[in-house]
Amino acid sequence: MRDEKTGKVVRNNIGIEGKIAVTLSSSYFATVDKAKLDYEASRISYEEMVSEIASQVKEQYFSLMLERQNLDVLKENLENAQSQAKQNEVRYKKGTLSEIENLSSKAAYEKL
Repeated sequence: MRDEKTGKVVRNNIGIEGKIAVTLSSSYFATVDKAKLDYEASRISYEEMVSEIASQVKEQYFSLMLERQNLDVLKENLENAQSQAKQNEVRYKKGTLSEIENLSSKAAYEKL
């Protein structure tokens, strides 16, 4: 496009000038600070819960392992009592063990 007075080619430049004023009140900053604090408290609470759950799982695991060992001991005791009762029955039939001792070992086995 040419300027009518000078005849020179003129390019159209459009410019926008302005100012934007943003007013942030102190309550906005207080809200942001509270949100940060709430987030941090939630994060800490979450970490504590994770730690507590992990602790409970470990405790239950070791408790279960202990009960498993106890069960193994009880099974072994039962097998030993059964074996002893069978041996005593054989000894009783051979006459090398009294009836009271034989019955006592049977009762011990049946009690388990």
